[in-house]
Amino acid sequence: MLAGREDHVQRPRRLESEIQTIVLEWTRKHGIIGKKLSWGEGWPDYMFLYRGHVCFIEFKALGEKPKKLQGYIINMLVTRHFKVWVVDDPNIGIAILEDWINGIRALTDSG
Repeated sequence: MLAGREDHVQRPRRLESEIQTIVLEWTRKHGIIGKKLSWGEGWPDYMFLYRGHVCFIEFKALGEKPKKLQGYIINMLVTRHFKVWVVDDPNIGIAILEDWINGIRALTDSG
């Protein structure tokens, strides 16, 4: 699932590493474990763990798209029902993860 806006709002150009840093700082404040993946070429940059759930994010600089192998692996994960996002904006990355943990909280706090 590609996370990005197609509107005409000018977004600041950020390096992939800057986007990662901002999102990872937010995850640490919210009890999410972020693990940099080194499983080989093509895998998403990070795996996030929260209350027994897992998701993946591939970080990109603004406007960049996944490479062919990355797209293949992302599709493989999605077809196996994993949550995977490609994020090129830290605010969107944070919003995605916030929605993700709120959904998990709704499931785990109701039982």
